[in-house]
Amino acid sequence: MFMIVFMIIWVFYHFGYKWFSGFFILIKEVLNIYIIIGFIVILLFLGATFLGGKTASIKEQYMVIEQKEELYVAVTQYKDSVVIAPLDIEKETMTPNFKLMKIESIKNSEIIKFENGLKVKKLKSSKEFKEK
Repeated sequence: MFMIVFMIIWVFYHFGYKWFSGFFILIKEVLNIYIIIGFIVILLFLGATFLGGKTASIKEQYMVIEQKEELYVAVTQYKDSVVIAPLDIEKETMTPNFKLMKIESIKNSEIIKFENGLKVKKLKSSKEFKEK
């Protein structure tokens, strides 16, 4: 709907209807404001994404939890639970298969330093997920 209205206004503007030109100046100013706001929002999103990834790659110390003879890494804390992911200690990678675990149920854990940080295994594409 918006696109159709925009196209009609664009046609009137470019074919020289003088009586409509004042309206187009107003539209241009409003669109410029939205473009600037949109650009700022995109820059903030990209900046937050970059800083989040950088922070994760810089982090070296993780809490490693042993549960049922499997190793998990604590990714973050949420209220009285911890978000954990499976850990491959030899490859220093974690699998993006997250679970919540109550803090009270943690029995065997220790802080381990990974010199190069932890890597995340490649995520499945939607195609791979559908084939599963």
